[in-house]
Amino acid sequence: MKILFAEDGPDLMRLSGSLMGDLHLEVDAVTDGRSFIQHLSDAPNYYDLVVLGFDLPEISGRECIMFVRQMFNRLPILVVTDSMQKEILEELGELGVRKKHIFEKSSSAEEFGAWVRQALSELPAQGSATEGGNGELNSP
Repeated sequence: MKILFAEDGPDLMRLSGSLMGDLHLEVDAVTDGRSFIQHLSDAPNYYDLVVLGFDLPEISGRECIMFVRQMFNRLPILVVTDSMQKEILEELGELGVRKKHIFEKSSSAEEFGAWVRQALSELPAQGSATEGGNGELNSP
């Protein structure tokens, strides 16, 4: 399974560490919205799932979600946010993000890993596009 994870540097490293031991996952990491959109545009059918920080630099998480919904409407989106306040949950709901696909980044890396794996387990079975993951974290 291939994941594109966009979040600021420290949180990206802290949270993604829980995914590194999984030999069935390949995680590409970026730290801003512009890089996120560029990665998706360069490899439109490569990723099985994206994980986005809602407060990304350069291009906001909100804009990235709208881009994914327009260009890759079947690509599952998980969102990492600073808070689970009602206003944020409502805004994400309006963007089509389900509450179970929203994660508060102050939680532990182990909880994050379990959350991502749960979302991956709910994906429909894929063909060769999901085979061959090596559990590596790839940074541009």
